[in-house]
Amino acid sequence: QIEHCRSWMVLKHVEADPAYAALLRECLEPLRPLTAHVTPGMRQFQAFIFVSSPQAVTPYHCDPEHNFLLQVRGTKTMAVFDRDDPLAVSQADLEAKVNGAHRNLAYDDAIQGRETLFHLQPGGGLHVPMFHPHWVRVGDAVSISLSITYRSRFSAQREAVLSLNSRLRRLGGIGGSAFTFQISAADEVLRFGVAFLGESRGGGEIEGDVGVCERRKESEKGKGGGGEEASSH
Repeated sequence: QIEHCRSWMVLKHVEADPAYAALLRECLEPLRPLTAHVTPGMRQFQAFIFVSSPQAVTPYHCDPEHNFLLQVRGTKTMAVFDRDDPLAVSQADLEAKVNGAHRNLAYDDAIQGRETLFHLQPGGGLHVPMFHPHWVRVGDAVSISLSITYRSRFSAQREAVLSLNSRLRRLGGIGGSAFTFQISAADEVLRFGVAFLGESRGGGEIEGDVGVCERRKESEKGKGGGGEEASSH
């Protein structure tokens, strides 16, 4: 019935099957040395299978994982937007995501034309960096895709900063500005933020030094689009 119901379904955590777990490791482990200077600390490998009707649409949303979409059957068009474009996704939206908000985002026609379109054929793949908003439209036949994802120390640090900003915003500590990966901030301030966040979560320790994120972002820019930002999802 998937051919006619104009819908889509997802099989989550297929890595629980040993065969898929082995495939997931085979796909992701070779990336570890290649991404260590940009998104170190790869962890939490997960895989999802998407089965979609012809012309089915996945709504505009963003994901917190480093994500690779591999097209197995049929075709898809994916529109990917820049997470640093405030018209595509606001800092408040990103902060809400790390605090449990739904992944879907409100789509405004004003952002049409700001996306990059990718047309996926069987055997093709695409990398979507974490929190890059996107929507997906299936072609004229049933589509099957495999999404392989991972988290990292880098992604944990980014989520910690967003979560901290959200808490500070609610406390009145920030207005229109916030700690971000574009605004320079002393490492001591960011370390304080991590400590504050850990206490607000009940004393749990936050792994890593958030201050590293700022330097890493600058190093990505200095490489002329290398690393995570230049990858395609």
